[in-house]
Amino acid sequence: MSFPRVQDQPRAAKILDGFLSSGRIPPAMVFSGLEGTGKTLMAREFSKALLCQEMEKTSSACGVCSDCSAIDKGLHPDVKLVGADYQAGLVEGEAAKQKLLQADTMRHLRKDMEMQSMLGRWKVAIICDAHTMTDAAANALLKSLEEPLSRTLWILVTAQRGRLLKTVLSRCFCVSFSPLAPSTIKTLLVERAI
Repeated sequence: MSFPRVQDQPRAAKILDGFLSSGRIPPAMVFSGLEGTGKTLMAREFSKALLCQEMEKTSSACGVCSDCSAIDKGLHPDVKLVGADYQAGLVEGEAAKQKLLQADTMRHLRKDMEMQSMLGRWKVAIICDAHTMTDAAANALLKSLEEPLSRTLWILVTAQRGRLLKTVLSRCFCVSFSPLAPSTIKTLLVERAI
C-alpha cells in the first residue's frame, strides 16, 4: 500500500505500510515534522487503511466506501480528530480561543476511546498540535498510553516534538516527516492559486 495523497513522505509511508502488512500496529504514535508536511493528512489516510471496508479485497484503502468518506468528512464515529474545534465543542466556546488542549478534553477523549468501537473495528484518536497539550492534559492521556486497549490507536501530530512530555514520547513510536521538496511546494501553491 502507499499513501498517494501524502506527497514527499516515502520514509513515513514505508514505515506505516510495514505496520499494515505485518498487522502489528503500535498503540500510540507521534507524527512529527514541519508544518504543512502532511502529518495530519497521513494520520487520516492511515485511519482509512485501518477501517476501510474494501481493504481486505484491495490491500489499500479504497477512498470511497462509507468509512473512507466519513473519515474524509470528519464524521466517522470511531475516528476522533482532536484540536481546537473539538475542545470548543466540549466547552461550548470559540475554536479561535482554544490555544491549549486541556486536561478535561483529554479525559473526555479517553472515556470515548475506552468505549467499544461503533463498527467493531479500530478506534483512532488523532490529536492535532499535540504540543499544545498542557502538562495536566498530557498526564491525563498518559494512562491510556501506558495501558493501551486492543485495537485502539493514538496518533499525536506535532510540529514541535520537543514540547511533548518525555513520559508521553517514551510510550509512542515516532514517525518523522521530511520537509517538502521545493518543486512540491511550488506545485501546491499553484494548485491553490497562491
